[in-house]
Amino acid sequence: MTTKKLTAVVAGVAAAAAVLGGVGVYAVTSYGTESDPLITKSYLNSVLAPEMESEMQDILASYSGESYTLVTLSDGQTLTGQAGCEILLRIGSAVVVCSESPGLVDTTSGSTLDSGSLTANHLYMVTIAGNGVKASGSTVKMFVRGGYSIS
Repeated sequence: MTTKKLTAVVAGVAAAAAVLGGVGVYAVTSYGTESDPLITKSYLNSVLAPEMESEMQDILASYSGESYTLVTLSDGQTLTGQAGCEILLRIGSAVVVCSESPGLVDTTSGSTLDSGSLTANHLYMVTIAGNGVKASGSTVKMFVRGGYSIS
């Protein structure tokens, strides 16, 4: 090999090494900085995820306000709800009682119910105060959230 060719090869290798070194230095100095930190999976699992879950539980608790109450009605008893009252029939049968339409909103199916029987395990909402449900069986159990009265 001639000296000129050898010099050109050495210069090319030196240039490539300089470029690769520069890329490496840029990568080391640009990633994992205070403004753009790298984090480990263990940090995500042990610190960040529990903090996010705790914050989400706090947010959900602030929206729910109150929990469901188990209400038992005997045959012929009527539960009258305030606007926003939620009813979830669990055991027995009950029919809609309403003075104004819509009687109840079936949030499970996305429909309204002005008369007839409630479907077990569907969540209903009273949208007009005074509407509600009447037990049509010996023992009716339902979860209720919101203001209501029994007569």
